[in-house]
Amino acid sequence: MKTKIIKDYEKLSQVKLIDGIIGVMYEKKLSDSSIKAAMPFVKQLSKRFNISEDAAIIFPAFFDRFTDSSIGLGDIAKFYDTTQVKILTYWSAIEELMRQKFIHQFKNSGGDINYLFRMK
Repeated sequence: MKTKIIKDYEKLSQVKLIDGIIGVMYEKKLSDSSIKAAMPFVKQLSKRFNISEDAAIIFPAFFDRFTDSSIGLGDIAKFYDTTQVKILTYWSAIEELMRQKFIHQFKNSGGDINYLFRMK
């Protein structure tokens, strides 16, 4: 039965995988229980995008805001209803998303660092 469940996740589109992660984790404070519940979606997204599981966990916050002009760490913290310090524990995942060109970092006119989602 477990193999069938994994195969079902393999059939989901990338957007449905992202939506699955958001559905489980949105406003859940990046808790261990929400990460565990989202892990089947996370593993498949990680595999599809060739990114770490941490990057797959944090990526939906950027993707969800892709129509906005930019997103800051505070916006990501609000998305997951957590602190900016907790988001900083995912800094290496954010750097990975920049290296892989999923997001782009820039300074806005006020000197704040923000990020833009990039369609690869």
